[in-house]
Amino acid sequence: MSIKEKVKPIKELFVGMRVEKLIILEIIPGSYPKGQKHITGGHKNKTVRCLCDCGIESIKYYDSIRWHKTKSCGCLSKVIGQTHGMHKSTEYGSWDGMKRRCYNKNTTDYIHYGARGITMCERWKNSFESFIEDVGLKPTPSHTLDRIDNNGDYTPSNTRWATRKEQANNRRGFRITKKDAIEIRRLKAVKTPKELAEMFIISRSSIYGIINNHTWMDA
Repeated sequence: MSIKEKVKPIKELFVGMRVEKLIILEIIPGSYPKGQKHITGGHKNKTVRCLCDCGIESIKYYDSIRWHKTKSCGCLSKVIGQTHGMHKSTEYGSWDGMKRRCYNKNTTDYIHYGARGITMCERWKNSFESFIEDVGLKPTPSHTLDRIDNNGDYTPSNTRWATRKEQANNRRGFRITKKDAIEIRRLKAVKTPKELAEMFIISRSSIYGIINNHTWMDA
């Protein structure tokens, strides 16, 4: 059995330093235990004024941050608390569906995602809490997950909750790339034009044009 690696404390905090979700704004001196006034790190009740990624300023204990016990203003704990017990929520269903589309070859939609090389970031892959922390809860029940760049992966910067209209508008702007054209020609022996059209979100006529070298001739 492997011994769990001990958490190593940060040697010293300084203004402007980032620790987890916090940015240090001010080091506030505390009292000194008897005989430790001139010993580095000997401050008792030393505190830090810091700014959290959520926009909240707060005062936290210096050593608590240094030992990685405090990671946010408290919002991180709230998010984890909110997500605990959400396994029957629609948000959890969206996260689970996203994961299956990317990695489960037996899922119907895998052809449109995992088969095209679409993946999800490691931060979300095994953590529903991290997913909710980055994307948030659904604005309304009608919102579903949408990738801003249809060729991109599921990442914090490329994933949002969107309405059907917003997703439709996003798909109208979808364009295939040279890499897609090469992949279409590679898959033509094992997939029908209809399947390829659904997979790459383009018309069957566009698929025929690529397969017959009428378009993307340099691919």
